[in-house]
Amino acid sequence: MAAFVQELEKAGYLEGRNTVIDVRSAEGEMERLPDLVKELVAVAPDVIFAVGTPPVIALKSSGTSIPVVFAGVGDDPVRSGLVKSFSHPGTNFTGIRNVGFDIAAKRLQPLKEMLPSIERAGVLRQAGNVASVAIVDEILKRSVAVGIEVVPFDFKRGEDIPHAVEQAERIGAQALILTADAILAANRRTIIDLARQKRLPAMYSYPFEAIEGGLISYGPDIESNYREAAT
Repeated sequence: MAAFVQELEKAGYLEGRNTVIDVRSAEGEMERLPDLVKELVAVAPDVIFAVGTPPVIALKSSGTSIPVVFAGVGDDPVRSGLVKSFSHPGTNFTGIRNVGFDIAAKRLQPLKEMLPSIERAGVLRQAGNVASVAIVDEILKRSVAVGIEVVPFDFKRGEDIPHAVEQAERIGAQALILTADAILAANRRTIIDLARQKRLPAMYSYPFEAIEGGLISYGPDIESNYREAAT
């Protein structure tokens, strides 16, 4: 959010002076999204900035006519019906697509190069996030060619993640793969610590996860998504 606010300030939108930023967060509880959307739409803001696929889908489902700018959307916004095309959105939705879906399966190759003997990996999947589900499907399609058996482990909330990691360890996973997901990103410290304790190499989706102690990441710079969305 700091990057988003900084970029707004460059354009002359100063929070607390000529701009009000009213924030809502589901805090990892995705079932709260419809109520939060109603709450935010009722405020009648000039524009809504939404991050991540589930909040954007919830806004689309609400039928709001308020302009929506999104960032961090991992699914194809054309396929999911958010916009009509990349060049001409044709709706009240526009924004910056996260390239997580396109490169998700490519995370398998550096994992194999780093761990040549790896045969099985666990991938953490947020069942309520359509982008996360689609990303895992793509990984599963590519896993055979790379020679890694990939087993998905679902979670709904942050508190479910340790159990999912333990399940992966129980079935003999030699590594973890994290999808681009807001709940995983918010709980990265827990995952980094768990992976270290269990000596499970983990492939993360965002640079900041590796910078903060994760083994390796391969994915988009989400901060630049926020800056572009502000523009």
